[in-house]
Amino acid sequence: MPSYKIHNLFPTLLYQNNIPVKKEWIEYAENSSMCRMPIGNGDFTENKNVLDDLKDLKQEIHNCVNQYVFDYMKVSDNQFELTILNSWINRHNSGDWAQSHFHGNSIISGVYYLKTNNSTGQISFNRPAPSGGFLTSSFYFNLKELTEYNCDNYTLKPEDGDILLFPSHLEHSVGKNESIDTRYSLAFNVFFKGTIGKNEHELTVHWQIKSFVI
Repeated sequence: MPSYKIHNLFPTLLYQNNIPVKKEWIEYAENSSMCRMPIGNGDFTENKNVLDDLKDLKQEIHNCVNQYVFDYMKVSDNQFELTILNSWINRHNSGDWAQSHFHGNSIISGVYYLKTNNSTGQISFNRPAPSGGFLTSSFYFNLKELTEYNCDNYTLKPEDGDILLFPSHLEHSVGKNESIDTRYSLAFNVFFKGTIGKNEHELTVHWQIKSFVI
């Protein structure tokens, strides 16, 4: 046993769970009206609130968000609620991919995998900058083993039904679809509504979809 102790301070938390896919969710994705993404590397639905049509999936996702925030992060839920701001389906045909990006104007983002396989594109997360520790993107140390503590980029191979939740500022990308199969995923953003903090730090937020009022 080692004589030292490591305290894993201030980690970036990536939540992973699985919601079994229903046939009607895939049919909805396959029959949705799509448009090409601005840089031409994939398609997404014209409707940016698809979970309003998939209410059973929306409830399952909401349960996962609450588990992530209230059960694991131990945030008190007595004065505010978490609400899904928007949601859309991504379609990646053979050769499609997603550039490195983050999601603005939200606190938690997520992706749910409707239809994927080992070759349709992995999701990768980039180390935030600046981040804790001396291993940063500015220095190139030789590593004898890559772990989630020392890597610049962390990659996951999703399976059907997987749901991932992460801070919206965390940069991520999707590898090229090397398969002849089409990949469908559902992305969404989450924000809070109500009151957070107390005394001089108290903040109350009210908003509606399409408009934002503080």
